[in-house]
Formats: sequence, structure tokens, C-alpha cells
Amino acid sequence: LDRYRVRFWIFFLLTQTGNLGVCLAQDSALFYLFFSVMTFGAYGIIVHSLSQEALKAGRLYMIMALIGEVLLLAGMLYIYALNGTHYFLTQDMRSSTVATMLIFIGFWIKVGVPLLHFWLPPAHSSAPAPASAVLSGVLLKAGLIGWFRFLPLGGEGYFVLGAMAFALGVVGMFGGAILGILQTSQKRLLA
Repeated sequence: LDRYRVRFWIFFLLTQTGNLGVCLAQDSALFYLFFSVMTFGAYGIIVHSLSQEALKAGRLYMIMALIGEVLLLAGMLYIYALNGTHYFLTQDMRSSTVATMLIFIGFWIKVGVPLLHFWLPPAHSSAPAPASAVLSGVLLKAGLIGWFRFLPLGGEGYFVLGAMAFALGVVGMFGGAILGILQTSQKRLLA
């Protein structure tokens, strides 16, 4: 990469460590810890070049990531308050509409759902190529893992939330294809 490749690899490995921890975490405390490690490690690979564009993209990424993480933490603490345990939701655990919404929106930011995805193109275009692969693959999929771990699947129905997620998924699918066709930058196309 360049003379700062050691710094890049430290942040790259920090991001990967956080992702592995997210996949292996057995409770919400460890999940949140590793999710945060992944978030801050990704910041380091986004701003790696230290150009004005990279620093601006990193700032936008951190603002959105911190908003998402605050929402996640609030939702997790709310579920903890309802159940008295920090282990993942099971069929007999209680959740609430507020906690579910907080967690859902917190992960929406990380997954890059339409209307909350605007941090992705600048982050991809300013980061080195290996970082773009991590951002588009590893980082975004951690949000999907979070949805499966924290949302009450098969329990209480959240029809409106499910309908919103479905509608935004369709918009993202077709809108992303249309926006992708119009892109000239390969990295922005990936975003």
C-alpha cells in the first residue's frame, strides 16, 4: 500500500477482530464490545490516506456510526431492564416496540439501508481497495447478524416494522442498481 501500511494493517486486523467477535459473541455485552471495536477499526482504514476527502468521509462515517451505536446501546439496555439478563433474545424473553425500533434503526445505519446509506459512497471512495472490500462485505453484514441476534424473530409481531424493512429493501435493491449504473467510480459503484 504505502509507507503507512503497518498502521493500515493494525486497523484492518482490528476491524476483522471485531467482526469475528461479533460472530462468536454469546451475549449482548460482548456483541456490543466487538461491534464497537469493528466500528473504530473501520474508521482507521477509511481515513488511512489522511487526505481531506478521507478525513471528511471518516468524520461522516463516525457521526453515523456513533448515532447507530447509541441507538443500539439504548435498545440493548432497555431489553436488559425488561429481562434482567444480557443474553440474546430467546422465545421467552420480553422485548418492547421501543427497544425493537432502537435496535432496528441502529443496525439500519450500519447495514446502509436507503436514506441512511449516504456515509457509504464517500467511505468507499476514500479508502484503499482492501478496505472497500471489508466495508462492503464484513462491516455491513455484521448489522445483519445483529438483527438476527437481537430482534424477536417468531415472537411478537411487528408488522409495520417488517413492512418498512421490506419496502426499504425493495427500494435499495432497485435504487442501488439504478444508482450503480450511473456511477463512474468503481469504488462508489461498490458502495
